[in-house]
Amino acid sequence: MKTNLGLLQKAEVERKLVQGAVDRAATLSYFFSIVFVAYGVSSLTFIKKFSPEITLWNNVWPRFVLNSVPFLLIAMFFKNYKKNPFLKMWLWVFAFPLLFATACMINVWPIMFNGHPELYLYVHAANFFVILTAMILVSPPPIFLAFSCLALALGVIGPLIYIFLHQNDSFLLGFMLNDMAPTFLFGSLASYHNYKLRRKLAIEDVLNKHKVQKFIGNAVAESIFENNEGLLKPRKAFGFVMAIDVRGFTSFIRNGDASQSSLLMERYHRAVAKTIFEHGGFIHKTNGDGHLITFGIMNDEIDLSDLVGIESEDKLAKNRKNSHILANALNSFEKIQSYFERLKEDLGVDHDLCVCASVDFGEITLRIIGDPNTRMEFDLDGLVVIRATRLEGYTKTLREITSKQCAFLIVSQEAAEYLLPEFRLHALSTESHPVRDFPEQKVIFYKEFQQKRKIKQYAA
Repeated sequence: MKTNLGLLQKAEVERKLVQGAVDRAATLSYFFSIVFVAYGVSSLTFIKKFSPEITLWNNVWPRFVLNSVPFLLIAMFFKNYKKNPFLKMWLWVFAFPLLFATACMINVWPIMFNGHPELYLYVHAANFFVILTAMILVSPPPIFLAFSCLALALGVIGPLIYIFLHQNDSFLLGFMLNDMAPTFLFGSLASYHNYKLRRKLAIEDVLNKHKVQKFIGNAVAESIFENNEGLLKPRKAFGFVMAIDVRGFTSFIRNGDASQSSLLMERYHRAVAKTIFEHGGFIHKTNGDGHLITFGIMNDEIDLSDLVGIESEDKLAKNRKNSHILANALNSFEKIQSYFERLKEDLGVDHDLCVCASVDFGEITLRIIGDPNTRMEFDLDGLVVIRATRLEGYTKTLREITSKQCAFLIVSQEAAEYLLPEFRLHALSTESHPVRDFPEQKVIFYKEFQQKRKIKQYAA
């Protein structure tokens, strides 16, 4: 199947394939943790034929300790720890042959080595079952499959060859090789066939996810396609909220050309989406000419605040991180504003039209709202969201106070704590013109951007 996958998409496909193999290995490990100890009971009858002193205790208890417990630990580790799937796959590649060889060394290989190689005739079917089951069900990517076959050959076939040569039994040696050769061949071919099928499905899954996430966002798409509902659980986080709006757009639609305004908005929305993505932001809402955007809340981070002795270092690190995030937010707006002015020039727009924005900081709640039977939305809530929109609305007041037909960017008192020195903003007291619903915002910080084109005045 021909596909146009980017490097990141190829990496995502490989990660999905490896994670799928790890999940199947975990399920198989649970199964083996039961099967290996059960085999200690079922194999006792024919093992006693060759070594009567073997008891149920010394045929079962070692398998429980050396096989069942390790397989159970592997299964729990794979299921409960979702990071580093490649490392876990390598662990399975070498742990499975080692545990299988350990099972063989419990009574079976010692009895064969000490004069009863014919015991192999009783266990070869079990060997066949275990190897084929592991290869076909796990179906890892080819590189892991190759090393798994090599590890099985060295860990299982190698000792058997040595035992039969030691016993000078060419018949059983040939029988074993003729037994294992088709097992490995069929198992490898079946495993690779399953891998190719899963790879095709993974590619379709990744391509569909990337198509859908353009409309519903990364978090929702990731939750659906990765079957990870935890991504959409209600949670709170501290971060920055940016509210952007195009001032004068309603008047422009009424008095301007419809095709011109449509083209303006199409190119403007495309630029906003691209710029916000490049600067690490996330667009939560788009309403006509307005956007509600967050920076620094859609990625989980490790909380180190409860570790003794690093509280101050953790606080400094968070402050530096927030300063970096705020810088990205401010830079993204300046890039959007600059593009918007060039766009007006390209389209010949001479209306009083400019992009204004506000940036605020605080605790934000992420949650699902809506009706589960009709439509649901991954929304953000919190006082900071409302305050950001009110501050964006205050840009209209700024235009009246300053008597300037400029674009304005407002930064709240809370967000200004993380301003880097290179961002030089004006401070303005709001005592004479309070911020709507937020009179406690005694001071705002702002930057103005001049419009390049001559503005044509329209009648109201």
